[in-house]
Amino acid sequence: MVAMRDGVRLATDLYLPSDDGVTVSSGQFATLLSRTPYSKTRAGLNGRAGAEDQAVRAAQQGFAVAIQDTRGRYQSEGSFRSMQDDGPDGWDTLVWLGQQPWCNGRIGTYGVSYLGAVQMMLAPFHPPHLAAAFSEQPSSDEFTDRTFHSGALTLQNVEGWAVNSSGEQYNLRLPQELRVQAEQELAQYRALGAYAFEALPLQNVPWLRLIPGIWGEVLDHVEDPTYFAANDIRSKLSEVRIPIYHLGGWFDPFLRNTIDHYKGAVAVNADQRLILGPWTHGGMGASDFPEAAFDDFGYALAWHERWLRYGAVLPAQEHPVIVYVVGPNRWRAESAWPLPGTTVTDYYLCGDGQLRAGGPGGDTPDTYVYDPHHPVPSPPMGRTSVTSLLARKDVLLYTTPPLDEPVEVTGEISATLFAASSGTDTDWMLRLVDIAPDGEAFHVVDGIMRARYRHSRTAPTPLTPGAVERYDINLWATSLVFDRGHHIGVVISSSNFPKYDRHPNVYRDLRKTTEADFVTASQTIHHTAAYPSAVHLPIIPAANPRNWIANPMPL
Repeated sequence: MVAMRDGVRLATDLYLPSDDGVTVSSGQFATLLSRTPYSKTRAGLNGRAGAEDQAVRAAQQGFAVAIQDTRGRYQSEGSFRSMQDDGPDGWDTLVWLGQQPWCNGRIGTYGVSYLGAVQMMLAPFHPPHLAAAFSEQPSSDEFTDRTFHSGALTLQNVEGWAVNSSGEQYNLRLPQELRVQAEQELAQYRALGAYAFEALPLQNVPWLRLIPGIWGEVLDHVEDPTYFAANDIRSKLSEVRIPIYHLGGWFDPFLRNTIDHYKGAVAVNADQRLILGPWTHGGMGASDFPEAAFDDFGYALAWHERWLRYGAVLPAQEHPVIVYVVGPNRWRAESAWPLPGTTVTDYYLCGDGQLRAGGPGGDTPDTYVYDPHHPVPSPPMGRTSVTSLLARKDVLLYTTPPLDEPVEVTGEISATLFAASSGTDTDWMLRLVDIAPDGEAFHVVDGIMRARYRHSRTAPTPLTPGAVERYDINLWATSLVFDRGHHIGVVISSSNFPKYDRHPNVYRDLRKTTEADFVTASQTIHHTAAYPSAVHLPIIPAANPRNWIANPMPL
């Protein structure tokens, strides 16, 4: 039980090297730290080894390992506040570890998701003993990339995480007079199944309404970045001084965090590395792409061997950037991100559903009707088929002609949309799709803009119905070759549910709206010289050299 500066004690399991399995080996050891809200004895998920199995593996390779339940979770004391106390608590834990007689004073961190976020919350502050980090898919930066995207609530992620990963733990910490009610409401929420995402108003969702630190307070601060300052990593990256390996997935909801953390840190410390594979969240070992099944923990151990013990350098980790290119389904080493030689090409929306690089065309705008009672459903994460979505009347599709040659898109994607709505507020969704010659369409990336935040994320303004407005939409990133004969497609809609909450098309407090507030909106997309709606694709010219490599750490 490791005491923090305020006296709260955090439960910490220690694994130390042993020659005989009974006594601790002599000497001092480089030490690894993982801090988790999911239990330090958690079993493996999605083909991943459990926390204890990973620790034993590391100890067998000569590392000391500490796995800690974060504040207010499982065996630790205190109250859990999501990503609010992890910076100071991590610092105090590093100090304690560095004082142990078996620690050589050099400590590295590792872990995925929340476990990646707490690493990045430490790195900019130069805590004692921290020598390296291996951050995987960090679920930090709540204001921009975890809880909200362009002001829209990431409903499925936030609710699912809170209920499935935290439900019973929260209830155990509640006062007795609230615990019975919380247990009843948690059961009520779970009994709703997928319909739970439809519960409105948001501020009164069963069980969640009782947990202000992960729901009510968060919704109250949708326009207040200071509330999320503790896990705002981007503004602090210029202070990073340690080597960090950044691992992300093309289909991970926190991909933008991984990329932005790398870009910000490498600008001040060259000992940063980036690897991006075709993975969903935590799915490195269970990929839909067999060539991409990846031993991320083994790769982390190799990174820490280099920086904590000055041991052998894994050759793949000499490459600044490694990407998995979907289509060829191969790994490639690169010297930087964005990739050198990238040519950003504007593909313009045109009349008759065309998408072309030559410029906008078609004076007649396109329209569709968005009814929040019947939102466009969110497809599963991954390179999944979205063909059925294209037949809906509340989406617009723009496509290129069949490609004469393969086109590689690798990098960060954005779009500029000129649109008008009959509502006083609404959402705009763009999805990039890869359409095969047989008409099957596959998800590539998507993005959102909540209209009220088109000018400012902190100072919302309503729409004037019918007025054309410009929207700049971030569609995250990918690496994909659109093959010969395929079409590049852009899908526009106003819903993506339950990935995001349903917008009622009215400028009101979205915490309080119900289905009684829903109105149908007529949506208009413009594509003329005056309103050049386009998607901006990072094209890698065919003539660029390609340094194909083997899987850096096959499972």
